[in-house]
Amino acid sequence: IGSYFSVHSVALIGRALQIADQKLAGMTRYDGTPLVMHSVNTAHIVISEIGLGRNSTISTILHDVVRMGMMKIEEAGALFGEECIPILKGLCNISDVNTKESEEQADNFRDLIVSYSTDPRVILIKLADRLEVMRTRGMFPDDKRRKKSWESLNLYAQIAHKLGLYSIKSELEDIALSHLEPKDYR
Repeated sequence: IGSYFSVHSVALIGRALQIADQKLAGMTRYDGTPLVMHSVNTAHIVISEIGLGRNSTISTILHDVVRMGMMKIEEAGALFGEECIPILKGLCNISDVNTKESEEQADNFRDLIVSYSTDPRVILIKLADRLEVMRTRGMFPDDKRRKKSWESLNLYAQIAHKLGLYSIKSELEDIALSHLEPKDYR
């Protein structure tokens, strides 16, 4: 983090990590790794692969904490700056959308993501979040892996393409196709 941000920003991001680590303590992912590692890995993508700043990084780290009701959005804003509030609201709104595997739903979902994202950083963070999920897809049960692969291929990869994020688009497609169409992928 120190190579990307000022000393002040590093301290704020460190504080967000401490809060996330405390609030998510004892919670694990499917493979037994601490849940907070999803936030850490996603923040790493947000910083190093997408190039977003401090407020996006803090919002990424606190997203699961806020989404699970362990911290209010306003608390995060008071601690880390009002700029985090619309990012966190957008991330939580998108997380609440339930997707179904149909082309009509895919179009609606892409439209919802855009409409919920008054701040373009929200879309970029959601792409980073999905990329992290797909990179660790092996931990998920087969039905969840299939659903996440379908969403990645039909929703997130298309959004990445529209935004000109071709490396993210390609990686999402490659990972999704390797699970959905293994023969064609090979």
